[in-house]
Amino acid sequence: MKFIRISVLVSVLWLVPSSHQKISPIFDYEEVLTKKEERKLKKLYKKHEAKTSNQIALVTSADLDGYEDIQEYATDFGNKHGVGVAEKDNGIVIAYSGVQKKVGIATGLQMENILTDTVAKVIIDTAMIPHFKQGHTYDGLMAGSKAIIKFLERQKIRKPFIGTPKF
Repeated sequence: MKFIRISVLVSVLWLVPSSHQKISPIFDYEEVLTKKEERKLKKLYKKHEAKTSNQIALVTSADLDGYEDIQEYATDFGNKHGVGVAEKDNGIVIAYSGVQKKVGIATGLQMENILTDTVAKVIIDTAMIPHFKQGHTYDGLMAGSKAIIKFLERQKIRKPFIGTPKF
């Protein structure tokens, strides 16, 4: 009986990633991306992380795990998966559901005053939705990702943005 308990514990510990293990920032549960597209997005996110320490994750889900509100789903997903550096609370989650025709951007608490809900909405409306309406999911996700990164990296140089951003 002890052997079974120990083997179960070892199996569980094997599944839990160590703090040194790199986890992919792409969670394509809806399977809307090719492996090549996933690699391009991952490369973009990792380059931004190396430059700023901000962590971006993308999650796609057909059913949003039962959530009605995609913002709530994205926020809970980021908290559950530890997106962002804990001390900096600088995570960003892009959530997408093609089935439900929803997209959302959630930020860590320290990012809320930089990448505001207003800025996120402008990015969604201008950079992402036009591609989604044409059936180009990857192009919308990439355009939105690039707009977020461009905005955040610009903020490192300038004072906080006031008004409507232009992309």
